[in-house]
Amino acid sequence: SGFTVANVFEPADGLSREDRIRYDTPSLFGFKLSTSHGHKNEGDEWDIALRYAGEISGTKVAFVASYAEDKTRLNNGIALANDANTNLLATGIRTGNFELFNASAGVLFPFGLSLMVAYAHKDYDQTHARDGEVLFGKIGYQHKFIEAGNTCFALDLGQFENMNAVTDLKVEGKSYGFSIVQ
Repeated sequence: SGFTVANVFEPADGLSREDRIRYDTPSLFGFKLSTSHGHKNEGDEWDIALRYAGEISGTKVAFVASYAEDKTRLNNGIALANDANTNLLATGIRTGNFELFNASAGVLFPFGLSLMVAYAHKDYDQTHARDGEVLFGKIGYQHKFIEAGNTCFALDLGQFENMNAVTDLKVEGKSYGFSIVQ
């Protein structure tokens, strides 16, 4: 079909890695605020994120929530004909300016169990483009079985919808993973 994971689903972690200005506040009680701004293709992109990382009674906790706007896409929100959608996806052309909200949270308990969940919602400015969503979860366990360090096991599951804007074409995907790291 010509589709690959890379050209069907864009990352859900914010904006591109283009040249930009970024500022991170100093950490205060585990909280940190970050923001950045970039400019390309006659448009602006910016984001803001609130992060937390800390430990509560021996349990490590981390959380991030962010909002981003990308107004740098060349088509500037113009609807594309349906027969062009497949060609756009197959060539990896990303369409549609967007707003993105995402959040994730994770915990690592002192006995080695870890849990993580993430959610993203992408709202495209492009006419007739379906909103994108990601829901992802992971469960893990780590333990020092040998002197070489922790052995980590993890299972994950992801559900992805329309993370690359095209008009009237619903694009879905699922991911499953199992990993062992020494």
